[in-house]
Amino acid sequence: MTFIDLAIIYLACGAPLSMHYFFGASGKRNLYFAIKVVLVALVWPVAAFLLIRDLTRSRIAVSHPGQNDFDRRLDSIRVAIEHSAFADENATAVFEFRELFARYTGLAQAASTSDSLSPENELFKLSSHARGDLATVCLERKAKNRLLVHADAASEDFVCFLALANVDADPGLISSATDLAQALDDRKTLSRLRRLDSNTVPRTERTIQEKPAVSALAR
Repeated sequence: MTFIDLAIIYLACGAPLSMHYFFGASGKRNLYFAIKVVLVALVWPVAAFLLIRDLTRSRIAVSHPGQNDFDRRLDSIRVAIEHSAFADENATAVFEFRELFARYTGLAQAASTSDSLSPENELFKLSSHARGDLATVCLERKAKNRLLVHADAASEDFVCFLALANVDADPGLISSATDLAQALDDRKTLSRLRRLDSNTVPRTERTIQEKPAVSALAR
């Protein structure tokens, strides 16, 4: 086997990777792009390694979407609450709680996000608004206030659920919910949980018919 034969085999192995990059890349087809395609064919072992690495990362991301340390902490608290509140409940109640949990935690995180200076809204640019920057700030403030209203409603629903579930749940329920509110830095929910935990009504006297009273307690 001659050197030319080895070169042909080497380039033949790199050609599929080169075509993969050519058809998969999203960008302007220019001279720089053509040079990169040729380089992929010439140094295909490096390109293959990078491709395998990216595919592995993508698979991990699909298996654990958004699973950072904070998300894992929220998941562990959710599991603890479910074990406390749903000892004898059916799957439907658990799924309904998970929807409530996701709504509360998502809105609480979004509401606690610090405001940052955003570029001028495109609608104000297109309409040639005289003070597009000021209008953008006002629009974002209005959206933030709406978000805070929804977050507060989700917090109240969450505490109401805990008050109703606390009839037959073990003592760790309120403790787990407090850990959740602390993790989210949600002071209003923490205050509601303290009032709920300090309620002197015996558990055996609290029934699901008391929902109106519970809503008043959560406010």
